[in-house]
Amino acid sequence: MQFVKNQRQPTRFRRLLGVAILLTVLIAIVAPSPASAHAELRQASPDRNEVVGGAIHSITMQFFDLDVTKPQTASVFDPAGNELAGQVNREDQRLVISLVEPIMTPGEYLVAWAANGIDGDFTEETFTFRWEEGAPEPKGLDLTEPVGLDPVNYVLLLVGAALAAFVVHRFMVARREIRAERAAAAAADAALP
Repeated sequence: MQFVKNQRQPTRFRRLLGVAILLTVLIAIVAPSPASAHAELRQASPDRNEVVGGAIHSITMQFFDLDVTKPQTASVFDPAGNELAGQVNREDQRLVISLVEPIMTPGEYLVAWAANGIDGDFTEETFTFRWEEGAPEPKGLDLTEPVGLDPVNYVLLLVGAALAAFVVHRFMVARREIRAERAAAAAADAALP
């Protein structure tokens, strides 16, 4: 009788191992690749191709997946192509270019930025905005989603957590069943004369 019960355990173990391998493969397929973590400019103030007026004292850029442990750079160029004097400050996932003198000259301004994403890739991009007298001031940043939270990654995180909880549950149930079978076998063996 003990021999038959020992033969069932490897079968259950193989089944659990198969489920674990299947779940690992599914997670590997569903999980986002590291390449999806490039630094991405989500919004700026003044924003890309925006026509603005008033005294512009700073340019603010909001990013997703910015690696805050590595240096980032940003510059502003006037319509003649001269770099404007300013200081780049980092505030978590934001870069703020504080200008020494406000922008008050009509024309198209170029903003160039370079940053590392959390995947380690280096990204360089530019965008322009136009300053015109009498135009409205920049609208500012108005992101409606929480900073640093990509809805797709959030859903994948929840699915991964649910799968992990399921795997842990299945292993705990299997472990409990094996212990119960061993205890029953031990009790049956002890009952034999």
